[in-house]
This record gives sequence, C-alpha cells and structure tokens, in this order.
Amino acid sequence: MGDYHVKNAVAILTFNRIHTTKKLLELMKIIKPSRMYVIIDAPRKNRDGEVEQVNAVKQLFENEINWNCEVKKNYAEENMGTCMRQYTGFSWVFENEEQAIILEDDCIPNIDFFRFCDEMLEKYKNDERVMMVSGSNYLKKWDSGYSYHFSSMGGIWGWATWRRAWEKYDVDIKAWGDLELRKNIHNKLGWEMYQHRKEAWDNLYMNSSKAKTWDFQWWFARTINNGLTIIPNVNLVSNIGFDSSAVHTTASSPNVNLEVYSMKFPMKEPDFVMENVAYDKALFHLLFRGRFRKRVHRWINDVLEWKVKK
Repeated sequence: MGDYHVKNAVAILTFNRIHTTKKLLELMKIIKPSRMYVIIDAPRKNRDGEVEQVNAVKQLFENEINWNCEVKKNYAEENMGTCMRQYTGFSWVFENEEQAIILEDDCIPNIDFFRFCDEMLEKYKNDERVMMVSGSNYLKKWDSGYSYHFSSMGGIWGWATWRRAWEKYDVDIKAWGDLELRKNIHNKLGWEMYQHRKEAWDNLYMNSSKAKTWDFQWWFARTINNGLTIIPNVNLVSNIGFDSSAVHTTASSPNVNLEVYSMKFPMKEPDFVMENVAYDKALFHLLFRGRFRKRVHRWINDVLEWKVKK
C-alpha cells in the first residue's frame, strides 16, 4: 500500500468524538492534503460535557496538523443538527472546490482510498452520468472483472464528488411533489425498491424542516438525475462509529468495522459506464430487503387488525 500524498482537498466533518477524529488526523499526516476543510457543529444545549468535548476536537486541528496545509474551518455558532450541518458544510466546501473527498470522523479509510478517489475524480470529472465516488463496498468484495463498477446506490462512508453533482442536491426534495416524476421513479426502481425509498422521501418531503438526515436527499438527487456511483471492487473504508457517542448510529450493524482491502494499481477500467444490476440487487438484499419485508408484514397485520375491529 505504501505512502500516498492525496491531490484533492479533503473535507472532514466531525463533532464531539475525540478518539475517532484523532485516528482520522493520524491518517491525514500520512496522505498530507494541501487543503483541508473542517466542518463542526456547535454543542447541543443541556448536554453535560459536550462543550468541552467539541472544544477538544477543535483543538486537535490546532495541534495535530504538522505539514504544509491550508486549513479552512466552518464552525457553527449554534447547533444545526446532522441534516443542516452536513448540507451547509458540504455546500461550503463546493463553493471553494470543484471536487473534493469527504470523510466523517468515524469513517476510517486505508491509503488506497485516496488514490482511488483522486483517479476517479479526474477521470470522470466531466462525465455527467457519474455523480459520486464511494469508498465503501458493503459486500466487502465484488468480482466484476474490473477494479470498480457503477451502481445506482452507493454508501457515503468515505466518498467524493464534484461541484457539478452537488449542485443538483435539494435538501427539501421539492421535486418529490411531482406525481409524474414519482411514476417514473417507480418504473425505474421497481416496486420493492420504490417502496423502501418512498417511505423515507415522503417523510422528508412532508417534514423537511425537521429532517435529521441528509443522505436520503443525496440519494434522491442521484436517482432523479440517473446519477451513477463508482464502487471499488473491494471495501476501502471502515465505519468505527457505531457506539453510544454517535448521534444516529448507536445500534449495531453488519456493516460496522468492515475489513478494508488493498487495491491493485494501475486499475483495470470497465468497458461500459452503466449500472451493475447484479451488484445492486445483492446490495439491496443485504441492506434493505429484510427490514422492508418486516415493515410489509406489519402493514398487513395492521390492516387485518383494522378489518377485524371494523
């Protein structure tokens, strides 16, 4: 694997977790980005010790950066919550950069992730079909015959994109109100996948001011623009943040602490820019099908119970 000095700017979103942020900064000392963007939310009110924790995280960026690096900081004055903090923070990054690599404080990649992102950002920078580069392969390995493939899905645990793609992001997903668009999305995704996403998008559309997530809106933007995500043939990022200190990911997950693997360079390029349908089906089965079927069973039981009462 060896040392690698990243070419693109790296944006880090962090908050109150000193131990994971410190691990990420140890990695930054190896790849030595020349430009870093640091996004931190303000402490929440009535959370004992959180002011001190957030200040300690900020102090890490004062003490640990010991190479030639331009560090830009975006620190919220009041707590914005995970949706608006990510949205405003990432938008700020792309006001300054045409393309960037983005990491949250609990997403720890290997060195190959940065070379992979650098090469993909350069190769597809003008290809409107491609909207994201993901370092996560939740299936761990996928032998497509190439070093990477394309997906209509793709994880945000270590990712990269371009300003041209991020400009399509709408935190309020206003386009979801277009019934004709919904029909087209249904036809594109199929019933099962559509039902899974519909639940999330309905909630966001009707309660956008209370949204606690930002990534379902990013998924929506990619879906309505037929945007593809680049997936490496091996997993390059491990999420180590599923614990009681997390804002959302406090429960266990089969995707936590995934093993990371080395990539072979130079990469073998795929012959076509199109979705790998077999991969997406396998990924949906792993991530969503079980949970979706449980919800369907609950819906059926609720309907039957209602009919019995009626």
